[in-house]
Parts: sequence; C-alpha cells; structure tokens
Amino acid sequence: MDGRPTSPTSSSRASRGSDGGVDGGSRASPDGGAHASRYGLREPVAVDIFLRRGRRCLPQERDLEGGLLQTSRQNHAKAAGLEPVREERRPERVLTWTDAVKKLLLPPAALYWLGFLGLGLLAGGLTAAGGALATAALGALYLLALPGVAGWALERLDRFPPLEPAALDTSVVPTAIVVLDAGRRLGAREYGGDGVRTLTLERLAYAAWLRRRTGLPIAVTGNGAGPLMADWLRDVFGVPVAWIEPTSHNTHENADATARLLRRDGVARVVLVTHYWHQPRAVAAFVTAGLDVVPAPIGFSRRRDAWERGVFTFVPSVEALVRSHLAIHEGVGLFWYRLRHGHRTGAGG
Repeated sequence: MDGRPTSPTSSSRASRGSDGGVDGGSRASPDGGAHASRYGLREPVAVDIFLRRGRRCLPQERDLEGGLLQTSRQNHAKAAGLEPVREERRPERVLTWTDAVKKLLLPPAALYWLGFLGLGLLAGGLTAAGGALATAALGALYLLALPGVAGWALERLDRFPPLEPAALDTSVVPTAIVVLDAGRRLGAREYGGDGVRTLTLERLAYAAWLRRRTGLPIAVTGNGAGPLMADWLRDVFGVPVAWIEPTSHNTHENADATARLLRRDGVARVVLVTHYWHQPRAVAAFVTAGLDVVPAPIGFSRRRDAWERGVFTFVPSVEALVRSHLAIHEGVGLFWYRLRHGHRTGAGG
C-alpha cells in the first residue's frame, strides 16, 4: 500500500460492511429483503458488476429507461472468484442552451458584460451612457457581494422547516428518500478518480443520517454524479442504494425520471433531500411529476455571524456573491419552470 486514499469507486474492490456492502461478491444488506417486501420492490438491488481481469463482463439486467442496474443472485454465484468493480457509467454531460444562458446571463457574468459595454461607450465618447452603465454594473456587483443582501435573498427561498424524522409516518404510504445531484468533481486526484462536490456531499451525509433513523430505501438521481453518489453512500457512509437514475440533466428531468422509476416499484411518496434554497423548485418539480413530497431541506446556519454585523455588513465577500448567485439562479429557475413546464408549488404527505 502506498498510503494514498482510495476513491469510493475503486474501494468497491475491497470487502464492505454488513450494511448493504459486498464481501467477495455483492451481498444485500441484512434488512434488504425486508425493505424489498415492505415496499413492493424486486429482489434487493445490487449495483456491483463483475469483470474478469480482461474485459469480459457477465450478463446484466439493464433497465435503460430508468437507468437501474440490477445484478441477479445467479450472476453473483457465477461470479465467484471474479474481481468486483463498479461499472464506469459516465454519460457525457450535455451542454444545453439553458446552461449557456445561465453561465452568460446570470450575475456576476451579466454585470461584467454590462460594465465592459459601459467602458466601450466611454471609450467611444458616449460618456453619459457609458458612465451610467459602468456605474450600474459596479454598484450591482457591490450590492450582490454584501452579506446582508445575500442573506436576505436566500431567506426568500427558506420556505420549508427542517424535517423531524420521528414524526414521519412510513407505515401507510410506500416512501423513499430521494437525493438530488449537485455535481461531481472531476479528477479528484486524492481519491484516484472523480469525487463529489461539497453540496452533493452534504446531501449524501443527510440522506445517510435519515436512512439510519427511518430505514427508508434511497434513490439517487442526476447525470452529473448519480452513479458516483451511490458509490459514496455505500463506501463512505455504509448505506445501500435501491435506485440509481443517471440520465437527467436538471431538476425537472430529475423529477420526471425518478418518478417513473419509483412508480414501477409502487413508491408514491418521497422524502426529498436537497438544500433549502433549492427546495421550492425541487418540490414543485416532483409534485408536478405526480409524487407526494416531504421536503427534507439542508444547509441551514445562523442567519449572520460576527463578520456580517456592524461595519462588516458593508464589506463585500466572495461567499456572499456566491450566495446571491444561488438566490438569483433559483428565482429565475422557479419562474422558468412555471412558464415552460407548468410546475405548481406545494408538497404532499
């Protein structure tokens, strides 16, 4: 051993713990059968596949529509003695026109374009118009970078209280925990492969926490890091994943694809894990997709720390600018989803 940390992807070569891991193969968690029976699922899902030391692969059941990979117990038996690895399921991230719009037209980029335009007008002799545009761009950038402004903007999206797991009744309606992708970190050299972004990691940690307190099965969704999220939940947090949805590119597609996947197993209600500022748009998407939704927001903190009081209220910061960007992104997203997809707000359950 060279002492270098191994990634969750590569660590699937090693033995897992008893909670949903594998040991010389792929073994369901001790309570996997109970959950399969309780929620009307097929046999406990295993997402490991087996490759020989060459490139031969055992036959797999593939659900192409939902993206669920399922290895039968018979294949596990045939695979005895083979090396277990995780399949590299990395669909290319498609750059859509909405991605381009977000990158180019949302602050802070939009303010830079406005400022450059103002400077151009100034250079061309249109001092009044150029000065006004440049001043407006600089002033808006300053305001968005203020902690107080950023905090106020995000508070407008704080619409759901933290979930109380003890108050969640799972005995009547089949329920699953759904974790939304927030992207992966490509080429995380410390792990020898890809890693998950900080926002994704926070969501995974809370989903694992909920799983241990409720016993509910977990679904992960997202083209950016969906399969990788399953690796991390199993290898880092020691909890199994029942569904993997790796085809969606945005929150609307997350909801549609996950709803189709869960409905086939009789799941009608989801505990939706994402950050509190993303919850309004996510809840609207999943409700519109036909699921009852129990919001499970995360990311809460004290409203303002010592550096955001007094004179420091007027000191701009990069962190505040990022938070303002998130608030504007979600506000525009809510409006766009309502306009294009007819999303309605509200949550069931």
